[in-house]
Amino acid sequence: MTTKPSIPRSRRALAATLLAAALGGGLAPVPSATAADAPPAPSPLEGSGLEVRLVDLDGAIDFFKLYGFEVAGRPAADAATVRNGASVIDLVKVPRRLEIDDQTVSNIHINLRVEDLAAATAELKARKGYRFVDLKRTSPVGSYAIVRDPSGNIFHLMEPSPKPAEGIKRGIFNVGISLPDMARARAFYRDTLGFEIFSEEYYPPDLPFKRKGTLPFVLHDNARTPAAVGYPNLSESIIVLRTPDLAKTMAGLKARGVRFLDDPARRTPFGRAAAFTDPFGNVLELREAAAAAASR
Repeated sequence: MTTKPSIPRSRRALAATLLAAALGGGLAPVPSATAADAPPAPSPLEGSGLEVRLVDLDGAIDFFKLYGFEVAGRPAADAATVRNGASVIDLVKVPRRLEIDDQTVSNIHINLRVEDLAAATAELKARKGYRFVDLKRTSPVGSYAIVRDPSGNIFHLMEPSPKPAEGIKRGIFNVGISLPDMARARAFYRDTLGFEIFSEEYYPPDLPFKRKGTLPFVLHDNARTPAAVGYPNLSESIIVLRTPDLAKTMAGLKARGVRFLDDPARRTPFGRAAAFTDPFGNVLELREAAAAAASR
């Protein structure tokens, strides 16, 4: 068994690494020691946004408006798209609320940037149905609180530190994926899906990936058990991956052992898509680029 060398874990250095990964640059990444051995991705994938499934669509729209999002479309009675700059979230109404109330279960959570954590928590406490799991924690990138929305979805409210001179604009900081086995997760997201690691300096417990598309994400080994899959009827947050050729990408991923929940692909209010899970029950969705989908 190979022993990983000890690396000094400066809080300031970790903050710089995670901030640079979230912003898509600004810091020279520390290369993965085995990146050269990683096989190529079966087809180009990029993180194009998020899909949040919930029981109260109008309430969710109001929630995201607090963080700078505006309604960009209503493609169906039970669906909507909200946007804040390059960040896009598709909202889908589902019949069942997520009832699991355990932070140790694997999950995908959205980290929302706020200018004042105390004010932001008070703002949500005044709204019905929002329950704080933890009012204030500290991390290398700032202070944060963990909240569940009325559908049971997990969000982190993040007040970055130090604060930039130009101030803090509300929006998505990044997306966190909590899971129980970092080695398997690293292999899945790097080798199977083809995403490039930003830095392994803090692996484990944190593994940020390079921004590819509009969505930066970070793996965290702070869960103990996999999630039970409740797709498509259960509320949850889903990472959306865009591909130029849905059929080809599905075939390539299936050859690598990926289990699809939609097979064949289905038509959604947002285009042709197929959902699948990572090894821990977290749901991701392949979407075909609009031009390719329109030609089929």
